[in-house]
Amino acid sequence: EHPDEIEDFLAENFAEYARDGDSAALLSALRIIARVKGVSRLADDIGMSRQGLQKALSGKGNPRLES
Repeated sequence: EHPDEIEDFLAENFAEYARDGDSAALLSALRIIARVKGVSRLADDIGMSRQGLQKALSGKGNPRLES
């Protein structure tokens, strides 16, 4: 794991989202980060349950950037 690379990847994807509003692309990037870091660890880092994060990132979830 390379934290600087993850941060850069995340920043690039949020910048692209700000330009084009493509939430599907942003969600895809967040899924990649979850796989790299591990869902449980990422959930702990952001204060969510593992199950809640998995649901939000799944194709059946309905994540909103406001939340």
